[in-house]
This record gives sequence, C-alpha cells and structure tokens, in this order.
Amino acid sequence: MRHLRAWTLATLALSVGCEKFDDEPSGADAGPSGADAGPSGADAGPSGPTPGAADTPAAFSAEFARLFCANVAGCCDVALPANKVAACGAGVSEVIAQGNDRRAAVWDTGLAQTCLTQAAAAPLCAPLAAFEAATPACDQVYELARGTAAEGEACAEELDCAEPEGYDVWCDGVCKHDLVEAPRAAVGDACSETCTDEGDGAFSCQGLGDVPGACYTNDGLYCAADNRCAAAVGAGESCLENGLACGADLYCDGTRCVAKSAIGEACSFSSVCASGRCDSATGVCAERAPAGAACEDSRECADGLNCGLNPETFVGVCEAEGGGTNNDRAERCASFDQWTGGQ
Repeated sequence: MRHLRAWTLATLALSVGCEKFDDEPSGADAGPSGADAGPSGADAGPSGPTPGAADTPAAFSAEFARLFCANVAGCCDVALPANKVAACGAGVSEVIAQGNDRRAAVWDTGLAQTCLTQAAAAPLCAPLAAFEAATPACDQVYELARGTAAEGEACAEELDCAEPEGYDVWCDGVCKHDLVEAPRAAVGDACSETCTDEGDGAFSCQGLGDVPGACYTNDGLYCAADNRCAAAVGAGESCLENGLACGADLYCDGTRCVAKSAIGEACSFSSVCASGRCDSATGVCAERAPAGAACEDSRECADGLNCGLNPETFVGVCEAEGGGTNNDRAERCASFDQWTGGQ
C-alpha cells in the first residue's frame, strides 16, 4: 500500500527497545484527557472515527493520525502520557496533510470515512504491512492528491508526479522514478527480478533492472537471462543462469538442480532442506522449529510462527504471527516516540 509507505513507514524507524515513560506532565501541557488521550497500554485500542472527521482533508488528517498513533501505542505494556499521544498525533498529521490543498478539489467524504473506519478496526499493534492491508481505502485517499507529471517533467513536490505501478517517484526539480516493487508477472512476461513471497507481507527478490515485472518462485517461475519469466528448471538441469531457477523441492548446488535433503540428512543451510530448517547445532535437516526455539529465518519456524529478534539477547526466536512477544511489540512501541519531537 502506498499510503503508509509515504505517510509513515519511512519515518517510523523500528530500531530501539521500548521506553517506559514515568513523568506525565500536568496542567496545560498535559494534552488531551479522557477518550482523546489514546490507549493506556497493550489492551486498549482506538475508539471509532470521530463524527465529521471525514468532511475535510484537514479534519481527516488529524483523525487518521489519532487512530494510527492509538494503534501503535497499543504495542506498549505501560500507559503513555497524554502529551506523548498528542505529540504523536501532531507529527503524523503534519505528514499526512501534505497534498491536502490538491485533495480539497476532489475530496471524497465517503472514501475518507471508509479509510477512517478501516483504520479504527485494524488489529491493535498491527505490523505496518498488516495495517496497510487492513486500510486499502486510505491508499485511495492518498492518491487523490496525485498529479500527472511524467518522468523528466517539472515538479515542485513528489505528489506532482504520476506514479506507475511498481515504481516509487520523487521530485528533484523534475519527476524521477525508481523501480522498487515490480508487479507479479506470468510466464513469458517481461521481468527483472526473481522473487519469493514469504507470507505476512514479506518477500525476497534477486535481480536488478528497470523492467517492471517480477517472476515468483511460488508460481513455479524465475526471471531468465532474456528478461522473460520462464518455467522453473527440473531435477538434473542446469541452474548456472539463475540460482533461483529450480522448481519446488529442489535447490541449486551451484551447477544443477538437485533434490532437497530429507530430515536427518547433512546440511549447511536451511535452503537445502525439504523441511526448510537446518539445525545448526547438529548439522542435519530437522523439523521446523516450535515457538520459543532459536531461528535465523521465518521459514525455519513451524506454520503460524515468525522468526522475531529478541531485543535483549539479539537472538532470533520463533513466535506467533503478530504476537511480537519480544520483538515487534517493543519495537513498534519505541517507534511511537519518533513522532513526539522529544516531548
């Protein structure tokens, strides 16, 4: 989704541990109280959209900011001071308001209301990819301000520039494009990347170029040397052209596609194991790891689990998707402070 990539993702640097706020100010500096003060820990969620908040771009910006900040604050296991909540709302709202002058001319109250309703209903402390997926109408609200200037044409800001599918755009006096998320291609389509959909909004890709297309191994495809999607290579066939060319249950041994190793067979990397996990302690392929087990990649964890980084030990651990037992929740709570301007 474009709206969070533009509005929040670049600014919310999820890199430090959760901070406990002990000194809540009082009086005029304390910020809003009651329902407007935001959540008071992991169990509190945002209230529904404020009536009339979708009527104008300015009101919408403030309301979306309130709902987003409440969602992030829900990651924290301690109550956040009201001034922190208010400062977050002000910071997010300022970013969202960019382009509001252009949106005002084509404002769609119904679409804005749908966005706010989706934001209020998004899973509390949702990872950003999950929040984006839960708020598709917000992407459309963001694009209401999108201009039509083509690559190389004059611009004053990023929103002046048309944005082709699969590209990020920016303004440097003229519109410039950068291929960042190539659309999923079919066999025979033009391509520049071979990708794997890892689930939960994550994917990995190999390849460089400006051809707007990606071949997915999940679809049994890879991007061949002629920049076209081709069917995956079978056992015994050459994979010198592309190490990701091998089909399901195969891997490239450096020259040819061979069958992945079974449980109990020797391994050096998880990618060579049919189970998806090479036990580093024993050096053999093993069943995928249960909750609480050490991991380096989510593919090593059992179904329904992700590999999250424990911020205290800096060791990967398999945990429930969206659970954020020691990783996502703490990091997203800490990201809340990025918007407060040090307040």
